[in-house]
Formats: sequence, structure tokens, C-alpha cells
Amino acid sequence: MLYRAAPVVNLFRNLDPFIENIRQYSVVENAKTIARRFDARHMFSVTKKIIVPTTFVRNFLIEHEKVAAKKIAVVHYGSDDSG
Repeated sequence: MLYRAAPVVNLFRNLDPFIENIRQYSVVENAKTIARRFDARHMFSVTKKIIVPTTFVRNFLIEHEKVAAKKIAVVHYGSDDSG
């Protein structure tokens, strides 16, 4: 890594690995889901800030994955039709 001291910010937008029941799929799909969960949890621990698209995702990470609330920023993306 070239910039070890640089803070890392990640966009997290896919809850699928955390809400899927791994018992209902094949061994290969279960292994992929477990690997995705591991990868995401590793990212939670090493990143400085996590950007999420909705408050629902933020609350899920705080309640179910025990991510510190101060680490998570909600950034709504898409069009703004207000004018």
C-alpha cells in the first residue's frame, strides 16, 4: 500500500450477505456469502468512515454489526426533485 497513513472511506450499500439465510443455498453459494460477510466485517474494522445510502443501512450496521455510529455517514444519492 502506497499511502498507509491515509484515512480510508468506503461506500457500503449491499446488505445481502447479512440478511441472507445461508442454509437455503448450495455449498458454493454459502461459501461466497460467508466470504462476503468476512470481507465486509474486515472493512468495518479498518476503514476510517463508512458511507451508506440510507438510514436503514446505518441503523442495521449499528444494531446488528456493532459498528460505531460515529463511523457511519448517510449520503443520499440520486436526483433531488425539490426544485
